[in-house]
Amino acid sequence: MPTLRSIALLALLAACFGACSSLQVPGKVVDKPGLAQAEAVVWRDAYLRTDVMPKVFVVEGEELACTGTANGAPGFECPTVGCAQGCTGSPGAIHMVVTMPWSQSVLAHELWHVVTIRDALATLLQSPATFEGYQALADRKHAGPAWQPGGAVDLANQLLASRGM
Repeated sequence: MPTLRSIALLALLAACFGACSSLQVPGKVVDKPGLAQAEAVVWRDAYLRTDVMPKVFVVEGEELACTGTANGAPGFECPTVGCAQGCTGSPGAIHMVVTMPWSQSVLAHELWHVVTIRDALATLLQSPATFEGYQALADRKHAGPAWQPGGAVDLANQLLASRGM
């Protein structure tokens, strides 16, 4: 788990990424019924995280400007993957389309991206590496066991479903 010092450094890095990048991802922080509770279930109960939960930016309405090729659902342009229902590129925020129930949404998936990004950055604080090394640590290609059936993301969605979410 990242320490308080690591979290502060991660926040500084996130601010730099935000300030240094011209990439814009749509979405707004809005109060959707059950969202805060679902995020807490995934972040605290499934992923056992004690650090600050990331902000969730909800993408909806006119911001849904494309159709995903993988599932045909309405999506938005994510700078790293194209049309998607979720996008995460920083240690402090996710962008997602709301799908109900929460166990069928991209919430657990995107939150796991935050976990891997934060853990990768914490690792870099311990020993410098290249940008490619950071990307590998963050498992952007979904190759690790957490993304597979029965892995952390699947188990988080099962926990949401067991709680009627």
